[in-house]
Amino acid sequence: MSNHSMQCDQNLIDHISTLMSSSEEDALSAIGAAMQRWPSDARLYLLRGAIFGHRASYPEARIDLSRAIALAPDLPIARFMLGYLEILAGDTTAALTIFMPLQVCEHESMRLFATAMVDLLEGRVAAAKEDLEAGLAASPDYPALEPYIQSVLRSIGQRGNSAASDFDTEFGAHHFLLTDYKHRLN
Repeated sequence: MSNHSMQCDQNLIDHISTLMSSSEEDALSAIGAAMQRWPSDARLYLLRGAIFGHRASYPEARIDLSRAIALAPDLPIARFMLGYLEILAGDTTAALTIFMPLQVCEHESMRLFATAMVDLLEGRVAAAKEDLEAGLAASPDYPALEPYIQSVLRSIGQRGNSAASDFDTEFGAHHFLLTDYKHRLN
């Protein structure tokens, strides 16, 4: 993602983020216009995928998040979100496949979050809880994921040692891109 002529300005990404918190329709319109001009900017697909995921439009979200990963394999938040989306869609096998590469991510918090999700999907709830807590404490690499991670931790606390399949879509209500996502999108 180093070719800035292929990317929109960070100010536009910030504007779209603001729109996401107030009007998804306006955000989608702005993203669509930006995609016309910068069709290779993975951040736009990531943002639109987040909106579609929030709306439970999983096929559209899957397409956009997959496109973001194809355009910018070094954008781990897109991979994490796609894995999370697969959990919501009920495809734990796909989620495991998507999370696995993140377990060697250079960012400690993302590595811990991905390991936690794999642990959760494989029924190691106590290990997942430890990794999620450690990931939150590790560093602020992905503050946009914090509301999501906190929600998973609350659900673990409420359900104890439930299997991952018992987790419902309550997490889907979180736009995990809205809380200072800028660090990872630059």
